[in-house]
Amino acid sequence: MCLPDISISFVNHEGPVIAGKDYELQCLIQNVAPSKTVSVRWYKRNQTISTDTIKTPISNMPKLKINTNKDDDGAQYRCEAELEAKGPQLKPIIDTTKLPSTVPVFRGYSEELICEAEGNPKPIISWSVNVDGDKLTVSE
Repeated sequence: MCLPDISISFVNHEGPVIAGKDYELQCLIQNVAPSKTVSVRWYKRNQTISTDTIKTPISNMPKLKINTNKDDDGAQYRCEAELEAKGPQLKPIIDTTKLPSTVPVFRGYSEELICEAEGNPKPIISWSVNVDGDKLTVSE
């Protein structure tokens, strides 16, 4: 899969961003052949906040509405666009080398969990905690 050329701009806004106001960002995607499917993801501080799948040619640029506050000072937003792979559907496979089956956790200490998966289309990984709060489940 290759990445198309992308750029981000504000919709109908120039100048500084003011806390407490609403803004709209748009992701301009270029150099993508017609009839291709593109997966568009928006990130804030490297956390995914929105995902869309669109067809080219792109008549409507993907947009993201944001409401800023003082905690957003220095927050970086970015947009990624990735061509969807053509080919057979492949069931998601979780890379178990980076996700142990059991991770001991202790109150007051943080633990970083890494989960990666491969498949076609690209799998979306979700995390959930059971009602008792003593197990974390990874879903494909």
